[in-house]
Amino acid sequence: MPAYKEKTKNTWYASFYFTDWTGTRKRHLRRGFKRQKDALEYEREFLVKQQGSPDMLFSSLYDLYQKDGKARVKETTITTREPLFKIAYTPLFWKYAH
Repeated sequence: MPAYKEKTKNTWYASFYFTDWTGTRKRHLRRGFKRQKDALEYEREFLVKQQGSPDMLFSSLYDLYQKDGKARVKETTITTREPLFKIAYTPLFWKYAH
């Protein structure tokens, strides 16, 4: 999908359609990217996260894990786990992280 440029603000935005988990087709719009590359990267990451694909980056998987965990565990648990992931797990999965 292409990224679009806003003439007035001189920024880029991503506008695309995706199918959610219920099968409904929805439009997603995100504005304010400095570069076209950033808008395209956001779109790619968003679609991968929506699909739950095994091809997603480790950093994307960790972001989903954190977002899901915030609703179920205490804040202190999250702050304890965060350094563990950064120090222990990220070096192990570095080639999958970026």
